[in-house]
Amino acid sequence: MKKQIKFSILFLIIILGYLFIFKSKNKYIIINKYIIINKYISIDSVEDSLTQENVSNYLKIIKVKHPDIVLKQSLLETGNYTCTNCSLDYNNLFGFRYHNKYIKFNSWKESCHYYANWQYYKAYVDSTDYYDFLIDVGYATDGNYVYKLKNLKL
Repeated sequence: MKKQIKFSILFLIIILGYLFIFKSKNKYIIINKYIIINKYISIDSVEDSLTQENVSNYLKIIKVKHPDIVLKQSLLETGNYTCTNCSLDYNNLFGFRYHNKYIKFNSWKESCHYYANWQYYKAYVDSTDYYDFLIDVGYATDGNYVYKLKNLKL
């Protein structure tokens, strides 16, 4: 029994490694929809159109921590999903960059997955104030970023 568990864990690690290495695009880690998703929830139940309601629902489905704050981040970063010549041109709702260029995503949903994994890899702990966490990890260059988020009405 223990050998089966060890084998299963090893197999999972190999598969995840494959997804991260061989499924990445443009040398960026792009998280595919079958990572971090509860297998009993259909992510296709949320429409593809970019609206505040759809993003909110999707963030909750994929279990992003503090989805209301993260939703505010998406709105702030993209000018309520209306900006041009910005990260939104790359389906990047959160302004993620790599080597000073916006990371390109195939869809806005893919950028939400990237965000969820970003939370995980930045080691967010539930007991930590999320606004303090954003400051501590240097999420934004704007010194008033957290103030703007707190005052953004949904």
